[in-house]
Amino acid sequence: MIEVAIKAAEEAGKILKQNFGHVKTFDVKADNTLVTEVDREAERAIVSIIREKFSRHSITAEEETKEDNSSEFHWYIDPIDGTGNFKAGHPFFAVSIAAFLNRVPLLAVVNMPITEELFVAEKGKGAFLNGKRLSVSKILELKEATVHFARTQGELVGDFLQVFDSLQEKIRTPRIYGSMAVGLAYTAAGKVDATINLGANPWDIAAGNLLVEEASGVVTDPKGNPWKSETKDMVAGNESLQRQIVEALNA
Repeated sequence: MIEVAIKAAEEAGKILKQNFGHVKTFDVKADNTLVTEVDREAERAIVSIIREKFSRHSITAEEETKEDNSSEFHWYIDPIDGTGNFKAGHPFFAVSIAAFLNRVPLLAVVNMPITEELFVAEKGKGAFLNGKRLSVSKILELKEATVHFARTQGELVGDFLQVFDSLQEKIRTPRIYGSMAVGLAYTAAGKVDATINLGANPWDIAAGNLLVEEASGVVTDPKGNPWKSETKDMVAGNESLQRQIVEALNA
């Protein structure tokens, strides 16, 4: 299955790369997020490749595909996580693909086509960036940490500002990439030390969360409960930073 996920992510990445810097039109969805025809084209390519091998699997993708076939396998797909960055010509966006088996994460692929970073993980087999095994940051103190923040659009601005205010004086550097998948992949790689996402959909974070866990990290909700596919708000990082962030958010 992982070979199919990688092939799908790479094919979608080619579409994104070909259109990068050339997108002129876009739509604003009901949740105030952006969508372009490239999002839809990339999603169709991913779904077609998965369907060719696994026609009976369920698929939930961000833009067009919602197919519940009552299968024990369920795919979550975001063809462009960070469409705003893609449209604006910033490289921090990614194709995000994850597969679950009986609601348990099985595999993950996050492809950043412009920076040529391909993140891959399988349950129990570790996480890798372009074939090199990953490990989360070794930073143990929150005051020394770079923390990535992300939220969806809509009604979460107040919650986001409250979370940011709770932490901004306790950390060294805040970082906002504009893509949950990128923030999580970079947390798995130790490029940022932790990440906090609010209002996430499964396709935003399913792949990235498995990357973090397979890179020896911890993913929970803001109360410290284990992450599940329906969890909207989450904290990820090494065990020490995750614990300190949860403590700060609940002080």
